[in-house]
Amino acid sequence: MAYADKTLQVVFYAETDGRHISAIAFGGKVLWARSPFVEAKLKPYRMAEPRIVRIGPPLPWMIKGAKGSFVAIAFESTQFGLVDVKSGDFVFLGQD
Repeated sequence: MAYADKTLQVVFYAETDGRHISAIAFGGKVLWARSPFVEAKLKPYRMAEPRIVRIGPPLPWMIKGAKGSFVAIAFESTQFGLVDVKSGDFVFLGQD
């Protein structure tokens, strides 16, 4: 699964394990690779090992007051948040 941001010229790619996300510049350089669920120390919710099932632009309410550029991700467990485009840091926003 991938999301290409033409403005930033970056592809955000969920690895085949569904637990890692990478940012790759259009020129092919890997900018970062992270494991947002593990790094945020999230606890499993509804399932043992949730996989990333959505990558895309954030909804307006998600970035209200935020500084910087972000991409939204959601896990099959219904947990979701934002990934900082520059650093790959994950900000947990909640779970449904």
